[in-house]
This record gives sequence, C-alpha cells and structure tokens, in this order.
Amino acid sequence: MPTSRFDRALLPGAKNFYESELGRIGRPARNGWAKADCVFHESKSHKSLNVNVETGAFHCFSCEASGGDLIDFVRLRYSYSFPEACQTLGCWAESLNQEAVRRMQQDRKRQERKRIDKLETARRERIDSREWLRAFESLYIEASERLSELRCGASEDFEDESEYCWHIMSEELPRIRQAETRYWTAAGLEVRHER
Repeated sequence: MPTSRFDRALLPGAKNFYESELGRIGRPARNGWAKADCVFHESKSHKSLNVNVETGAFHCFSCEASGGDLIDFVRLRYSYSFPEACQTLGCWAESLNQEAVRRMQQDRKRQERKRIDKLETARRERIDSREWLRAFESLYIEASERLSELRCGASEDFEDESEYCWHIMSEELPRIRQAETRYWTAAGLEVRHER
C-alpha cells in the first residue's frame, strides 16, 4: 500500500501560481513582495493583498488574511484540508478519490467565475463613470465656449443667454467633480480635482 507524502519540491512557482489565481499582480519589489487584488474580501483599491512571488507568503492589509506559503493560500481560499491543498498544487504523492478531485475542480471554476465577474463589473463601472464624466465636461465646455463668444461681442441667440451659460457651468462643475471622483475610484487611482 503506497504511503501519502508531501514533497515541497513539487510546489509550483509562486509567481505563476498567483498570476493564475489572482490575474495581474503588481511588479515585485526587491524583497519579492507584489500587490494584488484580494480574493478574500471586496477590495476597493484592488491592491490590498501582498504576495511574495519567491516564498508564496501572502498578507492582506484590509481583511488580515495571511499565510506563509501557497498551501496556506489554497487552504484558506477553498477551505481545503492540508492533503487536498497539496493535491491541488501537485505536491502530494497519494491520489484523491475522483469525487474529491471533481469537487476541487468545481470549486476552482466557481472561484474563477467569481473573479471574472468581479473584473467585468469593475470594468463596466469604469466605462460608465467615464461616459458620465465626458457628458458633464462636454456641457461645461460648450457653455464656457459660448460664454467666451458672447464676451467677445457675439450677439445672444436668446434673451439672457450669457446668464444661462453661467447657470449651466455652475450646475455642471459639481457634477464633474462627483463624476471624476467616481471615475478615479473605479479605476483604482488616487482622487484628484484640478478645477
């Protein structure tokens, strides 16, 4: 009867593993740590999880999920036992029964679908917020340009047109700031206002 054994040498490379589990990760620092989107909670910054691409260690500064290697990551993410996590990573000599393998594959597919859905939702939010920002800026610019024309001597197309332009600009400026904040947040960037 074969004995079950763990062989650390069979663990996959941490960088490739984390890229397959988390998608794009940040550029690693000299000490091997890189930023990534945390899969253990809904991250607004999309970079609260730090992973070590050399050792496999991980730590989230928001939800405090952490572990020392890839096995800890798989155990925490998929609620696997030590042998199941090792089997998933290919570093366990004994085979699991077919039902356990099927369950692990389904879990991984479900997690991957969640990750893809989360990325798609974030992408749609960025596009939507960018379109609103462009619409508000377009109205502001149009009113500003027309006001400049009126100040340079152009005749009004209707009574109190210059007052109307000022009104449009004062209405659109707070909307632009709000849309900028929404867009920058959706893009995971630092919010800045230049106006």
